[in-house]
Amino acid sequence: MAGAVVQTVDDDQNGWDCLVEFPPIDAGDMPPDLAPPGLSLFIQVKSSKTAKRSVRISLSNALKYARHALPYFIVLVTTERGPDTPTIYVKHVWPPLIEEMLKAVRKAHIDGRPLHKAGITIRFESSERHDLDAMRHIATVLDGLGPDYATRKEALVAATGYDEGYARGTITFDEMDTPRFVDMMLGLEPALDVKRITLHAMRFGLLDPIPELDGEGQITIEPRPSSDCKVTFRDPVSGKEVTFDGELFAPGIPNLPREYWKLRVKTDLTDLAFVPGQLSSLTATLDMDEALPLDRLYRIVAFRSWSTGGRLEMQIWARDRLLTTTDIAMNSDEDGSYWRRMERVIEALLALSPAEKRPQSLRFSLRQLFEQLSMLEEFREVLEGETLSLDGDLTAPAEVPPGEMRLSLPCWLEFEGFLFFAINSRPVRSMTPEGAKTKIITGPPKRSIGAILKGSQADHQSYIDAETRRAHGV
Repeated sequence: MAGAVVQTVDDDQNGWDCLVEFPPIDAGDMPPDLAPPGLSLFIQVKSSKTAKRSVRISLSNALKYARHALPYFIVLVTTERGPDTPTIYVKHVWPPLIEEMLKAVRKAHIDGRPLHKAGITIRFESSERHDLDAMRHIATVLDGLGPDYATRKEALVAATGYDEGYARGTITFDEMDTPRFVDMMLGLEPALDVKRITLHAMRFGLLDPIPELDGEGQITIEPRPSSDCKVTFRDPVSGKEVTFDGELFAPGIPNLPREYWKLRVKTDLTDLAFVPGQLSSLTATLDMDEALPLDRLYRIVAFRSWSTGGRLEMQIWARDRLLTTTDIAMNSDEDGSYWRRMERVIEALLALSPAEKRPQSLRFSLRQLFEQLSMLEEFREVLEGETLSLDGDLTAPAEVPPGEMRLSLPCWLEFEGFLFFAINSRPVRSMTPEGAKTKIITGPPKRSIGAILKGSQADHQSYIDAETRRAHGV
């Protein structure tokens, strides 16, 4: 702390006795205009001839200490042992002292007492005694708080005292419309007119007697989800299900009568408000041009495919437990054939590769898939068809009956910058010569190799050749 400059005043009308300024830290070759400034702080000195460890300061000064951007310290010097052996206490104006000061100021304001005529008692602990190292202790405290002291202090002052909220008031309706109010709590109703709104500012649990707002108006509520959730839709015909991440909204009204109870569950595909246990209607919003991962597309397509059956079962899971199960009525007028065809195609593509091995950039839009649906279905038939008819030059060995032969058949599809590749093993059911060719009918496939790769067939020809040779035991 050497080199400090101390300015003093004869009285404490400004709330401080000493302004301490330290020279700038040596910044080496840094230009002086860019070097960090020296530290400045205020010290309020109080003295006593007794061992009493408390002082009284005005609330006007306390407010200044608490809100000023520069550090404030209160120093108490007692001389009960004699003027040559003073006892020195040092207190930094920092939480929880800032909170005590601001609360006392707010209380005086509510009571109508001028701040310069009201005061607060500051008490010192034995741990705050620094007879021989007062200035060194001050420097250590400030070093520990870092260079952003003013910013931290401003944030502390701004946030202190609002644990119970920023205001409290009353709302009076001409006639309470509970269903609409519940809908507003769920974000389904934009606003409600009210006869009177009275709002009092509050800090430290103390209400300002003069309202900030008093009159008729309109209220709006920005709903926040009660929790994250999982929303599972189950097809009652196939028993299949898909699950979406969602948000659960509840009214949050204490003692709400059961007849008004309603929930809202929102996913990036669906938005549904419903009464638990009752049949509800649901609509979904789709973006046909948004590029999405293949597994995400499957969930969307499966949902739409099943929904054309007229009804789905919906489960909501939150906090690792099932909250409710509800039947959902769907629009059964839509022709679901395209959705069911696409569901089967995407299932076949996903089966080629586990999720952790798929390219990170594997994304398509629903429009891309539907525009190429016929081609994708042809590839699916090659992958999964119960029978497959081939024309080839194969001549069966005489010692191997067709029913005991198996063929390893590589197949691939280039689609929107990706290669879908598989090698299936199929049993040969029949072989019929037809001129120079042989017509081969095979049975159901057994997958031996499957992959989804970024690029074209040419980009991965060496991989295809190596896997084909391996499948043939070469």
